[in-house]
Amino acid sequence: MDMQFVSVVKLCIKKLCILFLNILFPRQCELCNNTLGNIEAEYLCSNCGNNIEFLEGMRCRICCRPVGIASNAICSECVSRKVYFSECFASGHYDDGLRKLIGRFKYGKKRYLAAAIGKRMVQSGKNLLNDNTDIITYVPIHWHKRWKRGFNQSEELAQVVSKEYNIQLKELLSRIKRRHGQVSLGRDDRKRNVEDIFEVVDKELVKGKSIMLVDDVITTGSTVNACAKTLIKSGAVNVRVIVAAAVF
Repeated sequence: MDMQFVSVVKLCIKKLCILFLNILFPRQCELCNNTLGNIEAEYLCSNCGNNIEFLEGMRCRICCRPVGIASNAICSECVSRKVYFSECFASGHYDDGLRKLIGRFKYGKKRYLAAAIGKRMVQSGKNLLNDNTDIITYVPIHWHKRWKRGFNQSEELAQVVSKEYNIQLKELLSRIKRRHGQVSLGRDDRKRNVEDIFEVVDKELVKGKSIMLVDDVITTGSTVNACAKTLIKSGAVNVRVIVAAAVF
């Protein structure tokens, strides 16, 4: 039997199953709870999806804040910082719809939302991932936090990005110290809070590699910078960062 025909049949069966499931158990938009009318919709209605805007215009390549000059510029807050990653890209601003969506994914334990958020990252960061990227990895969390939450949100997003771009995903970093969360801390305290808490799992996997580091949200960049520092000092030639949202 022709394999192409088999694939078409399987796709039709899949779509029919989705259709019947949506009739029996109508899916609702994660943000407004309206019924999703499109069987292809990824957890958001078209109205809520369109209200989550992608970041546009000139951005600081470190923190993603708007800048009014060249596209490779660094803003006044980042220019004096010691940064170990070459650039950071965020799919959106951590506000309104995107903030709620990430919150439900991360704290509401709705693991399946990684697909919707991760595909937004891929769509908006298509120029960031290229043939120079050897490995995709993610910001690790302490084993205790992972046990309480049930998953690492950054790893879930990295899996989506890796699959969409067909670039291998590797666990390159581990978190060796447990510290207080970053949410309530200022810039200086955030930096001190993540000092010496990461280590490379295997230096041979890192040496000579160009690495894409995935995280969910960037605020001051202290966490991803600490990860990038660990990777660079272990032999990585370049680290770039992609996140779902930026706080500024």
